[in-house]
Amino acid sequence: MIIIQRMKNSVLLCAFAAIVALALVSTGCSNWIDSGLNVDPNNPPDVTMNLLLPTVEVGLGYHAGGDLSRFAGLAIRQLAGTDRQFSSFEIYQYVETDFTSIWNNMYAGSAGGGLNGGVLINAAIMMQKATDLKSPHYRGIGRILTAMAIGMATDTWGDVPYSEALRGVDNLTPKFDSQQNIYAAIQAQLDSAIIDLSASASNFRPGADDIIFGGDRSLWIKTAKTLKARYWIHLTKMDNTAAAKALAALNGGIAANGDNMMLQFSTAVTAQSPLYQHLTQRSGYVSIGAQIVSMMNTFKDPRRAAFIAQDDQGGYSENSVPGPLYGSDASAVPLMTFTEAKFIEAEAQFRAGKATEAKAAYTAAINASMAQSGVPTADAQAYLTQSKVTPSGDLTLQNIIEQKYIALFTQAEAWTDWRRTGFPLVQSTTGVPTQIPRRLLYPQSERNYNPNTPTGINLTTRIWWDK
Repeated sequence: MIIIQRMKNSVLLCAFAAIVALALVSTGCSNWIDSGLNVDPNNPPDVTMNLLLPTVEVGLGYHAGGDLSRFAGLAIRQLAGTDRQFSSFEIYQYVETDFTSIWNNMYAGSAGGGLNGGVLINAAIMMQKATDLKSPHYRGIGRILTAMAIGMATDTWGDVPYSEALRGVDNLTPKFDSQQNIYAAIQAQLDSAIIDLSASASNFRPGADDIIFGGDRSLWIKTAKTLKARYWIHLTKMDNTAAAKALAALNGGIAANGDNMMLQFSTAVTAQSPLYQHLTQRSGYVSIGAQIVSMMNTFKDPRRAAFIAQDDQGGYSENSVPGPLYGSDASAVPLMTFTEAKFIEAEAQFRAGKATEAKAAYTAAINASMAQSGVPTADAQAYLTQSKVTPSGDLTLQNIIEQKYIALFTQAEAWTDWRRTGFPLVQSTTGVPTQIPRRLLYPQSERNYNPNTPTGINLTTRIWWDK
């Protein structure tokens, strides 16, 4: 009986094995292997618009307040390089690989739209999703962020990939669009953004995921209009009507500090401001530039305590580092502000020959910067009464741009203004003014793999609007 029972068990086991084998053959491997086995949870193949939006915003904030801010600040001596590779940067000794990171932060993206992509690729994915999902409010914000991002890129390098870019493996060697065409595209994007954001219906609408304005479309529309003014005023060397166009664009734009486009960082270790991270993780690499500290000391500027940390002697000198307004862990990165808008207005009115209007806008710009820096009204008024700040007669372009240079500390717009106006009169760290960088070099990686990369470019080669 024991032998018979064992034989029965063996027969049953063999039969079961055959059934299982037959089932495996008939169903195939795809139905029994876990489909999620090789999925990386940290790199999802697709993401929703409410995840893409804050990713693009933070990426843009890190770009504007990180490498771009440092390279621009070093060029016009708002910052000084004091150690390691920054000692070389101080005297404008750059190589192409120094700019790989800043280029990749703007362009490089992951296939499928993961959250580790560059600013432009994630913005493009978000806008395509918004179109597919009939959500123009998301698309409008995406257009503004794209316009600002490609504006930063073209003002840094001149001609850059745009019309054929962001297609992944479908085009690994996009052409470089002319800066003139990119500027036209920026204005078109901003016009379309205003239309999108004015739409009464949108299937999905940004809210708390919009970490800049909390989904407030009116503030995004004001930003779009003010950005149009920024990109028009850049063209004063190329277009005699640019200042008038900038002035017209400001109508309905940012009208108070409360409208400012700011990317707010926090004290959390994973969310600290880019300048603070650099100052703490690379202590001693940069300090305050000689140009801005000299100007602020000359003017007895009451913003010094906010802009510049005191040195060991309790003063403000080239031994100081950026102060708490921009250099703290929870500092905000300014992207578009009322201060800048009023300086644009002041310059546009000056170029139109309207001295009274120019001075009023200039005064408002300085007061806005003072208020944003926590300066008491009385101290701001005392600053403005200095004849070297506010002349008794008409303003000069130098007055306007010098004060804008101070107010826009850490912002690349000050570098753009110097290139197109020649103010302030920056003293080169090499002693040779013509060596001050007027652009950055294309990264070696782009030159190696994209045959369309422009050649014959150096740091002092002028970009289109700087001719």
